[in-house]
Amino acid sequence: HIMTEEQPRWLKFQKGQIDYIGIPKDNFQSSLTPTKKLTPAMSKKEIQLSFEPGLDIGYIAFNHSNELFGKNKKLRQAMSMAYDSKTANELFYNGTARPAQSMVPPGIAGYDRDYKNPYVQFNIEMAKELLKEAGYPEGKGLPVITYDTSSSTTLRQMAEFFKKCMKKIGINVKVVTNSWPGLQKKIRTKSTMLHSVGWLADYPDAENFLQLLYGPNEAPGSNGSNYSNMIFDELFLKASVMQPGNKRDTLYKRLNKMVGEELPVIFNFHRVSFVMNHAWLKNYVLSDLVSGQAKYLNIDVEKKGQLEGKF
Repeated sequence: HIMTEEQPRWLKFQKGQIDYIGIPKDNFQSSLTPTKKLTPAMSKKEIQLSFEPGLDIGYIAFNHSNELFGKNKKLRQAMSMAYDSKTANELFYNGTARPAQSMVPPGIAGYDRDYKNPYVQFNIEMAKELLKEAGYPEGKGLPVITYDTSSSTTLRQMAEFFKKCMKKIGINVKVVTNSWPGLQKKIRTKSTMLHSVGWLADYPDAENFLQLLYGPNEAPGSNGSNYSNMIFDELFLKASVMQPGNKRDTLYKRLNKMVGEELPVIFNFHRVSFVMNHAWLKNYVLSDLVSGQAKYLNIDVEKKGQLEGKF
């Protein structure tokens, strides 16, 4: 059963009709205490909680095949600094996400915990100055920028928040919602100006994230931003065939810092996953690397029968 909206899924979980679920943002505070423990009401139903930093990144991609973004790094930097990521974190992730400094998430070889991106900070005055340096003082002369996203309630809200942030420095954004297939088609055909996407690790290595910016992977490939940088591409190819070790990690960090300052995309968040499951679900382990996991899951029918009276 495909349920595109969060609340119908949540209600079915509450009734015991779904075995496990990621906690929707609007139900976070009613399900967990301020110390991120289950509330007594949830514990009474023997619901179990798992949480773990995700091997993922959410980002807003500039389409570099569009000359407006492809040749104007100052514009990209201005828009990044106008985005209030702290407030976005509170609104959409209940303050649990980690602001991304570049492409590679924590927990993966190549992640640089010491790197702090100078453009991943909310600074309206600096954003206005960068916009002026980009050739668009107070947004004058800049066309309306379209922002394509999926049509779920949360993603629409996130897009409207981004629009509100850009308005503060004089940039006008038009939000366009799409079905998921419709958004993917636009990205594959290079038809967007900005679009919001995310990437979940296929395997735990920085290469899996940095390849999202490798020039030859441009749309219809995985590089939906169509970013192309000869130096980045050469270093990426070199790193991709190296054995794990300090030399490769050093090269990954160099690549991470390069894209952090080039800002081919607006780096959003690395999420923390909070998942609840009913006590009758056996063998469930929270992980982003879920390929093949389903065959190990099991339902304790006797346990489920004992708990059904609590719902």
